[in-house]
Amino acid sequence: ARESGIEGTAVVTFVINKSGDIVNPTVLRDPGGMLGQAALDAVKEMQKTTIFNPGKQNGKQVRVLFNMPIYFKLQG
Repeated sequence: ARESGIEGTAVVTFVINKSGDIVNPTVLRDPGGMLGQAALDAVKEMQKTTIFNPGKQNGKQVRVLFNMPIYFKLQG
């Protein structure tokens, strides 16, 4: 992507389950140049270390669909 001058926003979608874990991350928007895969890899790393607060509806924990934009901007 750097060699081709590609930058942009990748969007990864995933579900945060009732226990706060990331489930089934997939690329929703890929600007090209392997940036979508890089964004997916970043979210998969988050799966190992990050626990989110699950959603709540009527006082009960529920699954939540989340779309995470990841911005790629070339430096210099």
